[in-house]
Amino acid sequence: MVSTHQNARSVVYAHLGEQADRFPDLSLDSVDTTGLEPRDAALVLAIEQAVLRRWLTLSTVLNTCLSQPLDMLEPRLTGVLLGGTAQLLLLDRIPDHAVIDESVEWAKQVIRPGAGKMVNAVLRRVAGMRTGTRQASDPGEPTSCIPLHDGTFIELSDHVFDPDPVIGLVQSTSHCHPLVESWIASHGYDQAASFCYHDLLLPPIVAWDLDMDHVDRSHATEHPEAGAMTWTGPASAINEAIKPGSTARVQDVGSATALLQTADASPGLIIDMCAGKGTKTLQLASMHPGSRIIAGDTDRARMGMLRQRTSGMEQIEVIELDRIDAYKGQADLVLLDVPCSNTGVIPRRSQARYRYSKNRTRKLVKLQQEIIERAIPLLGTGGRLQYVTCSLEPAENQFQAEWISRKTGMTITKQDSRMPEGMPGDPPTRYRDGGFSALLA
Repeated sequence: MVSTHQNARSVVYAHLGEQADRFPDLSLDSVDTTGLEPRDAALVLAIEQAVLRRWLTLSTVLNTCLSQPLDMLEPRLTGVLLGGTAQLLLLDRIPDHAVIDESVEWAKQVIRPGAGKMVNAVLRRVAGMRTGTRQASDPGEPTSCIPLHDGTFIELSDHVFDPDPVIGLVQSTSHCHPLVESWIASHGYDQAASFCYHDLLLPPIVAWDLDMDHVDRSHATEHPEAGAMTWTGPASAINEAIKPGSTARVQDVGSATALLQTADASPGLIIDMCAGKGTKTLQLASMHPGSRIIAGDTDRARMGMLRQRTSGMEQIEVIELDRIDAYKGQADLVLLDVPCSNTGVIPRRSQARYRYSKNRTRKLVKLQQEIIERAIPLLGTGGRLQYVTCSLEPAENQFQAEWISRKTGMTITKQDSRMPEGMPGDPPTRYRDGGFSALLA
């Protein structure tokens, strides 16, 4: 008889197989849990997120149990092995026998009977490697301990991670080698290691401008930042607390800090050219209630959410970007929260751990400059341009601000490189995303 959990695992194993076929250019689309019971949907998402966050760590463990590298196996086999290993090592309260038995059965039915034997042997070996948990005060040998988001470590019987400090960091924290090398070149090894360990964290939900008269107060606690609350209730309930037509929003404190560079301005017309789902659009509306805001985005799905989120707000007009030229020479403030590598928000964008490359960065820099060139003519006399990313890469940040200054003759009046904050074991209120912002006038 097939259990409901096996049905749930079938869904996530199939999805992970598709992701394995794409790695390292992983899809941003999450696994589809339509039709699953809430408990099974939660299991599916927990497995998926554990694999996405620790793909290279799990692969390193598995490679010690395989006769050929994991990335040489067929994608479906890679998917079930990653999913099974994530459950055995990273998810609590799931019996080993259930994980192994149902993973083996899925491999037999979906791949071929012989695949079940391999999955059985490998997952049993993995299950036998876990010897216990170490506390932050006693981390053990780095080559045999997996660091976790809460500051503890999973101790393994085998020395699976490379003793080389850079390779070991890549493996144990699950970041691609080019990204870690880039961070070391720009910031030094110690800072790069801090970035990697920060990226193990589970980011808290921080909400702003909530109407507390209509929110279950047991779901939110005061945050040290004025106007912010740390959401402690069910993630699904936050959507009920954030009503369309208000400036209430979910936004990390680090992200919110960027727009404070405009706090002393009184812009008549603001244009938000990369508005996405509207988070910073709503922050602008909260900060500058007397301003008119024009917002748009190139992505149709995000535009739909932007329109829904700002519905009924007369202050904000959402338009297609092909109409943006109608506002040439009129804007007092143009916000460019440009597409970027997301390396400052990896805890929220796990795929960014793996897809970094110099070639991809060059393409992003070119795209960012194209967006900048389209935005510059929108500025009126005395207008200001704010350039924002959630990246840690100088090529996307300081170098771009300097490029704008050279191209336009504008002066960089404010500039902030925000390093990620919070380390494993810290309270949620210590968490901050990293990023960059510059204001030019």
